[in-house]
Amino acid sequence: MTPLWLEWLACLLALTGVAAFSHGRRWGWGVALAGSLVYSAFWLTRGWPGQACLQAIYAATQLWGLGRPETRFRRRPRLYLWLLLALPLGVLLSRVWNPIDAWLTAWALGAQLMTSGGALECWRPWVVIDLLTALAYARDGVWSAALPMCGFAALAVSADHYWRRQVSVHGDEPKQDGTGGG
Repeated sequence: MTPLWLEWLACLLALTGVAAFSHGRRWGWGVALAGSLVYSAFWLTRGWPGQACLQAIYAATQLWGLGRPETRFRRRPRLYLWLLLALPLGVLLSRVWNPIDAWLTAWALGAQLMTSGGALECWRPWVVIDLLTALAYARDGVWSAALPMCGFAALAVSADHYWRRQVSVHGDEPKQDGTGGG
């Protein structure tokens, strides 16, 4: 069994990283990466292989985000296609994993690819995915993971408002300071 302090460390790193990069702070990708790696080990010990794999994929896409020259979210509706790919992936994963874990994994993967690609449209799907994930964790009795998922949903709402405001004020072009408005 994974020590409780390790789970809370993963949570702290992940929440801090997402809060930072979702508001244009590039260093947040590295902090979120550390949190994802710790979370991956945690979910393996809890018997949620889909969530463990998803955290490993998050880590890979966070490397992609860290390598981007700026953290900026722009209108990129074509990246909704990543969510469409979740349909066949969810069906496939449901054959080998718990269906709830499989579908949450598939949808979150699509949303994560939208996020790493800098799609402004990524935040609203995250709100739904995070709240459904919180419900699934609560159903499994993993309250220490369910509650932070509500925090991730709140961060997604905040990021959605922040980036939509930035785009309405500055358009899809980054500010002169290169921060993307953050």
